[in-house]
Amino acid sequence: GSKGDQNNYMLDGIDNNSEIGDLVNQANYVLLPPPDALNEFTVQTNNYSAEFGHSAGAVLNASTKSGTNHLHGDLWEYLRNDKLDAADFFLNAGGAAKGELRQNQFGFVLGGPMIIPKVYNGRDKTFWLANYEGWRTIRGGISQGIVPDPAQLNGDFSGATNLPAFGTAACNSALLLNHPCMPIDPTTGQPFPGNQIPSGSFSTLATQALALNFFPAANCLPANCAGNNYRVNRSLPTNFDQQTYKLDQDLGRIGKVSCRWTGSSYSQTTLGTLTPKVGDNNFIEEEQSFGASWTYSLGSHAVNSFRVGRLEAMANQCG
Repeated sequence: GSKGDQNNYMLDGIDNNSEIGDLVNQANYVLLPPPDALNEFTVQTNNYSAEFGHSAGAVLNASTKSGTNHLHGDLWEYLRNDKLDAADFFLNAGGAAKGELRQNQFGFVLGGPMIIPKVYNGRDKTFWLANYEGWRTIRGGISQGIVPDPAQLNGDFSGATNLPAFGTAACNSALLLNHPCMPIDPTTGQPFPGNQIPSGSFSTLATQALALNFFPAANCLPANCAGNNYRVNRSLPTNFDQQTYKLDQDLGRIGKVSCRWTGSSYSQTTLGTLTPKVGDNNFIEEEQSFGASWTYSLGSHAVNSFRVGRLEAMANQCG
């Protein structure tokens, strides 16, 4: 009965939990290696031993692959493209073109014995593994809304006869739809004379926004754009890179040691305000995990495993 974000996620026995859960996927793991880089995973839902804890849900422990005495690897590429997709009902109804979609998921896993010709032969002793996976996605999105015309950008709203007066019921209904109303003088609460805003009343922020061309030009008729006068198809990128490097060493009678480093970066751009580029929402993540373990036998009936690890995660959002 527990939620997914109450689980305990571990990677090679090392903490892999995020302090902030993913509300969309109901999960709170930081790193998710591709299936080809995983050796096995276990899910314990109840009655787990005292070595586990941290949460009220299940314990999910994934372990990464190690190299072997023979060189083995995998290589993959997954493709999606809007040229292979049909337009949906709403795009067809509005006469709009399909948004761009380009998705590529690619990567490799390669592992084997550590061999340096004429220097070191690591067969049966030293093994390495390397993994990389990348995502490159470009997804189309429609940005639309109402933008001011050149006269309005100069403060002249005398020709905007379609704008309801501020404070009226019609204006309140328009605001609920994110549509504008006729501006008023904030110092008096009354309309500007002739519905023209004097340039001296422009705020510093408004002056800078006009100088930087923050407002795109109208490009469609409201009758064709659901009451809006601006519509543009945008191409929004999502990029992901993750890599893992692992080294295992057999120490003979004193056991085995293993070291692993995994790092990933993620960036996504989504639609925000109508201002191109500057108005976009940008989400950026950077994570890395380091783990080391020493496993050795304590006689014929007991095995001890000592682990140490560090997990770092950073996320920023702007726009």
